[in-house]
Amino acid sequence: MVNTMTDLALLSFEEALRDSGDQEKFLILGNGFSVSWNQHIFSYRSLKESAASLRETTKNLFLKLNTVDFEEVIKAYDHAGDVCHVYGMENTFRETAKEIRKTLIETIALSHPESPASIPTDEYENCIRFLSHFRSIYTLNYDMLLYWVLMKDKFREDGQPSILGNMTDGFAYNQEDFLNWDGTHFDIFFLHGALHLFEREELVKLNYRTTQKKLKEQFIELIQEQEKFPLFVAEGLKSQKLRRIRSSGYLTRCLNSLQNIGAFKNPKSVFIYGASLSDNDLHIVQALGRNKCHNFYVGLYGDPHNEANQKLRMNAAKIGLYRNSASKPAPFNLKFFDSASVPVWR
Repeated sequence: MVNTMTDLALLSFEEALRDSGDQEKFLILGNGFSVSWNQHIFSYRSLKESAASLRETTKNLFLKLNTVDFEEVIKAYDHAGDVCHVYGMENTFRETAKEIRKTLIETIALSHPESPASIPTDEYENCIRFLSHFRSIYTLNYDMLLYWVLMKDKFREDGQPSILGNMTDGFAYNQEDFLNWDGTHFDIFFLHGALHLFEREELVKLNYRTTQKKLKEQFIELIQEQEKFPLFVAEGLKSQKLRRIRSSGYLTRCLNSLQNIGAFKNPKSVFIYGASLSDNDLHIVQALGRNKCHNFYVGLYGDPHNEANQKLRMNAAKIGLYRNSASKPAPFNLKFFDSASVPVWR
């Protein structure tokens, strides 16, 4: 039976963990994960203010739409391009949308922290403990914070064994010393790509060992000097975003994995932290609705009844609606926890 009624009692993160018991747990991370480390770098407003190359008309459109979200503006240009196409009018809206996507990638790259040393050791340890509760991690973020945390745990400076164990992103060194995705087993999923993932003849992950250069130096050089762009999903329209995902074997595997976790007779839990589950990420909501996890715990930041959280609560409830459309739906229970109670970094 699918229960689409939501429990509005706001749990703490520890209460949510206890509520889920010994069930296997999966984690979905949104931009709030990175913002909780440094909002001055990773918030949408900060990214928009750092994007120096935006045209004046585009800046005005941000104001007109009352948004700081790049994807909302990209979507507006794409819609305008569709309208002009239907009426046979010449237009540059779609090209402008491409320009904004490029600007977004460059802005995130240039604004990114310089190196893993940017994060203090105690903050790494807090984040490792947070991640240790989960079997697999799915992230919507492009930055390298999660990757740095995983590397910090894998190569521990204190000589202690890894807390996260054998958790892997599925990349391995080949004969040319590049990190290639081998496609066999992985527990870390970059659902929308990442700054350190590039499509060459095959998907590769930038690494320090090959070049002895910081990863930030590498991806900025590739973007600005060689005009090569990372694996990156930032399309404005839902259909375009899904098409981009389906054009990549890696991204397709990530999305398919998300919709195949869980088992009808073996309850598992999904925790969602820092993600808005907005309309542009409908494919994520649909994938969650198709999987067989029974329990969903969604983080709310601030007043549970403010406009943003009301939208998030409605978006989360859609998981149950998609679940209900299945011929034999798995049970669905939705609860909310206070994101501020999660000691992710501090």
